[in-house]
Amino acid sequence: MTKPDRPVVDWITRRHQRWVFPRRARQLTTALAEMLPGHVETLLDVGCGDGTIARRLFDRRPGLSVAGVDVLARLNVAIPMDIFDGRQLPFERDSFDAVMLVDVLHHCDEPDVLLAEVARVARQAILIKDHTVAGPFGRSILHFMDWVGNRGHGVRLVYNYWTAHQWDEAWQRHGLTVVECRRRLKLYPAWSRWVLESGKHFLIHLAPPEKEPSA
Repeated sequence: MTKPDRPVVDWITRRHQRWVFPRRARQLTTALAEMLPGHVETLLDVGCGDGTIARRLFDRRPGLSVAGVDVLARLNVAIPMDIFDGRQLPFERDSFDAVMLVDVLHHCDEPDVLLAEVARVARQAILIKDHTVAGPFGRSILHFMDWVGNRGHGVRLVYNYWTAHQWDEAWQRHGLTVVECRRRLKLYPAWSRWVLESGKHFLIHLAPPEKEPSA
């Protein structure tokens, strides 16, 4: 990015943080809290960012132990977090009751690599929020939203969006079973949802595959 662009990016980032992020975090926290099984005691947030959503889940369920990993270190992260390489999670098999990824996989060159790792470390549940390419201008709209929400934070933008069919194939490849899927998340004000949502977002609860006993 050239230096003259930086003030524009900073201006957009500040307004996104003020006008868009609070509602998005609130809506996602509510949906995740409703979808997270009640017996879950440990939760890993992969690609946790500043940890806002995981922290809000903890505030709703104080007995929940939360931790995060990300490829970037941010200041003032709201939960305990570690840096990882974006591919291999630094945990043993079945280390957490649940693992969540909020708008993470479309930033990966090879989402299957990270999905396999998530399936390895999750004992009971996997929660994924991500995008689906939908509509004639769906990819362009997702591209724009991704840039606005992430460019100012230094997040690597890959724009690796999948169709609903590609997601379904991924669940099958990794032996993941769909428990619940929501596509109307109301992340944005009502007047903008027909453009910014309209099938472009989903939140899914997946059951990890049964694992063979350790030798």
